[in-house]
Amino acid sequence: MEEIRSHASEFLKAATYEVVNPVPESHLTITPLAPRIPDLNGKTICEVTGGFRADDRKSFIRKMLKERFAGVKFVTFDQIEGADIQAQAPNVREKSLEAMKNDFIKNGGDAVISGNGQ
Repeated sequence: MEEIRSHASEFLKAATYEVVNPVPESHLTITPLAPRIPDLNGKTICEVTGGFRADDRKSFIRKMLKERFAGVKFVTFDQIEGADIQAQAPNVREKSLEAMKNDFIKNGGDAVISGNGQ
């Protein structure tokens, strides 16, 4: 048995393994998020995207936020150009993102609700 271990040990010392890392290098530039708003009292919140049953979910979110924060205002996703699902199609995405950004600024948006689980 000792002889087998000796041969196995010698074999492992001589063995060379090439390993290929399947994870590619990242070429993304990470942009840090803006700091959180400490208080939503009196702020304007813009909504992005509709999606399945968005009216139900977002109306519930609006109700909860209004109960918690005095004077919070909402600009719903149907009031913002480019904020719906159809505007995110590849052939119109860049134009719709610019339109959305301009609408956020025009409406005095302080925060954005973007998606809320489905």
